Amino acid sequence: MRNHYLIFFLLFFFRTSIYAQGCLPYIPHQKINITSDLICPDLLLEDLQFLHEKLLAAHPNLYLYTTPQLFDSAYSEAVLLCSKPQTLYSFTIIISSFLASLKDSHTSVNCMELLQFNRRQRYYFPISLKTIENKIHILKNYKNSLPEGAELLAFDNINLKQCLSESQLLSPIEANAVSAQKEVADVLLGRILNIKSPKAAHNIMYVNGKGDTINNKVTCPKYKRINGDVEWPNVKKDIEFTIDKDRAILSISTFFPFFENRFKRQLDQAFAEILLKKPGLLLIDLRSNSGGFILLQEYLSSFLTPQSNTYATNYIYKRSPYDRFSEFSYFQKQMFKKIVKHQYPNGAISKEYDFYNSPMGSIDTVLDQKHYKNKYGLLYEGPCHVLINGLTMSAASNFTSWFKQNNRGLVIGTPCMGSMTYTCGNPASFILRNTYLPVSISTVKFTPQPFSTLELEAIQPDVFISTTVKDLQNKVDPFLKIKH
Repeated sequence: MRNHYLIFFLLFFFRTSIYAQGCLPYIPHQKINITSDLICPDLLLEDLQFLHEKLLAAHPNLYLYTTPQLFDSAYSEAVLLCSKPQTLYSFTIIISSFLASLKDSHTSVNCMELLQFNRRQRYYFPISLKTIENKIHILKNYKNSLPEGAELLAFDNINLKQCLSESQLLSPIEANAVSAQKEVADVLLGRILNIKSPKAAHNIMYVNGKGDTINNKVTCPKYKRINGDVEWPNVKKDIEFTIDKDRAILSISTFFPFFENRFKRQLDQAFAEILLKKPGLLLIDLRSNSGGFILLQEYLSSFLTPQSNTYATNYIYKRSPYDRFSEFSYFQKQMFKKIVKHQYPNGAISKEYDFYNSPMGSIDTVLDQKHYKNKYGLLYEGPCHVLINGLTMSAASNFTSWFKQNNRGLVIGTPCMGSMTYTCGNPASFILRNTYLPVSISTVKFTPQPFSTLELEAIQPDVFISTTVKDLQNKVDPFLKIKH
């Protein structure tokens, strides 16, 4: 309660001095400079308090990876920082740092949303970067204006070291997956450079493969053109599959496809071909797969384990206006009740119905036991490895945990964003009232049996492989050198 009284006092104080501080009393969405225009504290504190209330209402276990004391301390620090004017960018860092205290990657703010402010006037230079041995290297960039593997020395007059530090503050983290958080920070770094410098041209300095320092001026298009620009193919297919007699590679970029049935059909077709051609090895590539539907993760598992095996997962729910049951449409609610009527009081769905009828604020655990099945009963029992990195999250991390727990094959790569005891999920989205920033908050926790204690460490690969500078320069994927 002490924090609430502090906010009320600060709100009263700052409402009397808005104009004296030279800050914005409201957010002009299409005109604000997100890195220089200051926002008045009363707006920031209102948004912070709103976020705090939603966290208490929606999250199934705020203290899963932290303590009440650490959470309250992080909130108090955020309150004090918001007691003076902040830019929209600095406020996003404050919010992200506060949420990071929970160590729940699904409860976070996406800094990419900052690009929606004043987007009509914003230019954007697509660039992907990777930190190797404390140096920033170029992965790929718009129109190949810069050589891959080159060391980035300067991007306009932006402080790269400070940017890298801020990118980590803006990155989510799951439990103690620190190395994974750093990989996410690398992904965000190129985007933060664009947030800070929305100009039509950039002055960039880099060191090429010969050791020469080069200055280059690059031009870029308007931000609104990027997604449809053929010069920047930034969208991967949900599933890509290649096969020969030695090896099959099944790359899955997401478990959140636009068409769920098509996703299943593609898996059916891939494993049908695998069983027909019998390659020496199957590689399942989940690098940079940020997750999606648990049911699709389980559908992938069904091709690798006998259908007679039973797997159990605990779903920890908190009843709130933001859980998945509250979001049912009228027809979904009627269908839910109709299905329950024929099964009650048996099965997980009956326990979910009891939870659905419980008072708001109730927390319950529902045990879901099932056999993993696919449409044609296909089963691949041959050699299989999974490729992961720090961007392997959520449902993809859950699959990796299942794969490792069942000794189905080797896990290869770098530690992913998740532990063996699964993650939170089903995030609800909230828009902060004054700054319009969207924030995601988890509404359920998934825990596989037979785990009885929580694991905080990220899933460790059996074989550690990371990309080197030479790999970047030679455009080689070290993961795909695997033969057996």
